[in-house]
Amino acid sequence: MNEVLTFCERQLWWPFCRWLDCRTRRCDYYQSYQALGAPELTHVGYHAAGGMALDHRASCAVREDRKCETCEMWAERLRGEVWEAIMGNRSIIGDRLVEKKKKSYGFLAR
Repeated sequence: MNEVLTFCERQLWWPFCRWLDCRTRRCDYYQSYQALGAPELTHVGYHAAGGMALDHRASCAVREDRKCETCEMWAERLRGEVWEAIMGNRSIIGDRLVEKKKKSYGFLAR
């Protein structure tokens, strides 16, 4: 069975597509980080910090036993739901389900 891969799903084109996302302002820096307020990191610095956060997450042994202050610092610094889920102790799916329940079954406070 042949799977048809989109242009950006092919490994060969991935770096180009990532560059194109940055140029067209569709990367995480523009879509979530800047949208949440004045950025403290430059565009290049944000992606470099993201790489450092993922490196720390891959080697973090503290997170399995208790909260890791470094993981929390990275989640806070990089902002956004995805970074909170990657670096924190919560899941995006679980929180979204709770949010949906609050919106559909709860009453709005005035």
